[in-house]
Amino acid sequence: MRLMPAARAFRQPAAGMALPLAVYSVAAVVATWPLATAPATQVVAASSGAAAPSLTAFGRTLHALTGSGDAAAPEFLLSALLVLPLHLGGANLVLCHNLVLLASLALSGLAMHACARTLGAETPGAYVAGVAWAFWPYRMGSLARLETHALYLLPLAIVALCRVVAGRRQRDAVLLGALAGLQTVAGAHGYRAVTVVMLLLLAPAVAFATGRSLRRLVPGLLLAAVVATLVVLPFPREGESAMAPRAVTPASYLRPVPGTVLHDTLWPAAPERRAVQSSRQTPRMPPLFPGVVVVMLAAVGLAWRDAPGRALVPGLVVVAVAGFVLSSGVAPLRAIHDGAAARFPVLVMTALALLAAAGGTRVSRYRGALAWGLAALAFVEYLAVPVPLAPAAYP
Repeated sequence: MRLMPAARAFRQPAAGMALPLAVYSVAAVVATWPLATAPATQVVAASSGAAAPSLTAFGRTLHALTGSGDAAAPEFLLSALLVLPLHLGGANLVLCHNLVLLASLALSGLAMHACARTLGAETPGAYVAGVAWAFWPYRMGSLARLETHALYLLPLAIVALCRVVAGRRQRDAVLLGALAGLQTVAGAHGYRAVTVVMLLLLAPAVAFATGRSLRRLVPGLLLAAVVATLVVLPFPREGESAMAPRAVTPASYLRPVPGTVLHDTLWPAAPERRAVQSSRQTPRMPPLFPGVVVVMLAAVGLAWRDAPGRALVPGLVVVAVAGFVLSSGVAPLRAIHDGAAARFPVLVMTALALLAAAGGTRVSRYRGALAWGLAALAFVEYLAVPVPLAPAAYP
């Protein structure tokens, strides 16, 4: 992967984003099937079988924006703004909730796709990164919690960080701060810490990869921090530690996910055993296995000595290791990160997705058809349909 010149950092990916947006939109519908068959009356069911727990909080936020309520939840504000015109036009709350879920998945995939392309990945590799970021089991196991899917700004913040390092322009620093601030506001509890740790770890790596002096980048990074603070301050997160899920176990990263189409086809289980396995995959302990295809391609990207931008790879490794350690609830660090422990797997998947993009690029230069096949297989590996639904009686 190579860092694009600052003047072209957004232009090259943006020029061809219509087709990827359509692909990720269709993929979001397929991955959540049969939600699209009843988008105005049903929502994804929680592990208990009840309707999505995020529906009530999202509804309060949407009503607050329309002036009929006063208890908006900060983590749903950006999502609610996306569908506010539709709600004002007559779309009911359930339909708005489901549209936000589908849009969050599609936009997350598109954002990581654009990030990978900006960093030099070829198209098949970018699709692998987008699929991994949008549909890995951590997210598919939390479909009932809408707030966990607002991850479409983090990859763009990485792109903005690269622009700040490459060009050191004030407008890029302001953009970085705005994206980072909005990501911390828009996401679930714990994403604030994830965003800060991600950018702090990547800034030195990007500086090293581009041959820039980190000391000369301090003014731009400070400006970005000020802008991010101004964005975040109006939206305090009280009680974040109490509301966040508990820390995950390291074994969760290695355990294949039962319930997916590919897993159950290759290793069919008895109905009673499948029920036990499904009961263990609650939103408080989502599955974390990144998939065989993504791990394999990430290993190829890691081992590719002639990859453009090879200097950025150590930074991605540091991000992955930090995410693994922090998400495991290490005792000495628990007081600092306990409230966000179950969100730090996002760091691991960010690194794996971008490394897999490099691996997909390497494979595409060897066999283009094989790279496209692996990108499609990565998506199939994540499919866990039909998704359980529950009726939602909401006006």
